[in-house]
Amino acid sequence: MNHPSSFETNPFHVAAAAALSGPAPTPALGSAPEALAAATIPHHVSDMEWYYKPHRPTTGVLSQCNVDRGRYPVLDAMPWDHLIYQTDPDLQAAGVESLRTRRQMLRVFWGVRDALLQPHPIGYEIPPAPEVPPFVELIGDVHSWLYAIGLTQHRAKFPADMDWHEFRKATKENLEAIGMRGGAVGRLLKYVAAVEEELERRNGPVSHS
Repeated sequence: MNHPSSFETNPFHVAAAAALSGPAPTPALGSAPEALAAATIPHHVSDMEWYYKPHRPTTGVLSQCNVDRGRYPVLDAMPWDHLIYQTDPDLQAAGVESLRTRRQMLRVFWGVRDALLQPHPIGYEIPPAPEVPPFVELIGDVHSWLYAIGLTQHRAKFPADMDWHEFRKATKENLEAIGMRGGAVGRLLKYVAAVEEELERRNGPVSHS
């Protein structure tokens, strides 16, 4: 008697195999307890202990993102198998303004899909790289960048939509004029210089016009 392989019987494997044959809508993973019970979880994925607890999986996903329940009601109310397919524009529409937070969430969503052998949305086949100094990946959101360099308390001094091209022109006098002092000024200018150096290393000389 021939027994079907685990690949053939595992619903996540079947969904992943079907996705290889061409574009398909987000797979229906079923109810969370059933889906999590059926999944084969690779042990190499770190921080995934919550997979083994089938209750309240949406809360589990968001907790992995370091997002408190109630902060983003749209996401709280979303079924977990829809949540893990949210893209950056989706998260912005749900009220997640911080680029740093969105990148963290996208990394977690990618990890969940990868652990459950699910296909990734187009454009999200690779998770965002972790931020490392001087946090070049965050310069599209000045507030997220200030958070990353340890100047959270000074974010309100700058417009949330301030363009890096303008932000990088700040001088010691400019910063002191808006109430920054001493070590904070030096830290910000040091990191701005480091970002500019890294951008030049990656892309060639940066125009300051």
